[in-house]
Amino acid sequence: LQHSLADRQFLRATLYAMINGQPSLADGAVLAIDNEFTNDYTADDAAKLENGGENFGISRHGMRLSLEAHALLNDKDTIFYSFRNMKKTQYQLKFAPENMGSLNMVPYLIDKYLQTNTILSVFDTTTVSFTVDNNPASAAEDRFKIVFRLMQTVPVKIIHIDASRNTDHTIAVNWKVANE
Repeated sequence: LQHSLADRQFLRATLYAMINGQPSLADGAVLAIDNEFTNDYTADDAAKLENGGENFGISRHGMRLSLEAHALLNDKDTIFYSFRNMKKTQYQLKFAPENMGSLNMVPYLIDKYLQTNTILSVFDTTTVSFTVDNNPASAAEDRFKIVFRLMQTVPVKIIHIDASRNTDHTIAVNWKVANE
């Protein structure tokens, strides 16, 4: 299966610090997904260069990366994020997918500190707000990770269906289901 560069999938994760109620760019990391990549550390990956402020990257193979070149995703693949130099303030993480609409996976952002799971959109940017407070666990390097899970279909029971001809000679079909 050959992918062109135009088909390559990306998930851009950007960290914003909230300053006077407005998001201010702090740092970011990119996950690039393609069948040409492996999950080993290679020249396609980019090591994270630390800065003087908040640092945010992908943790893989004992390293922090600003770019991880990842093989096509499988069920339960996990992307571990890493924080450094976090301040006691409010933050936002924005996850911006590109070319991920055909992905047969659901990405879940797991927050170890709050013990929450947030479904990330594969079509549009998802913004997740969080706070670093007095509890050291709120600023833990390994607070966040994304786990990709296969989409599962849910059985639907149709309880009513009818069809009628419209005046413009099209057909309107209406139905009701017991569960969606």
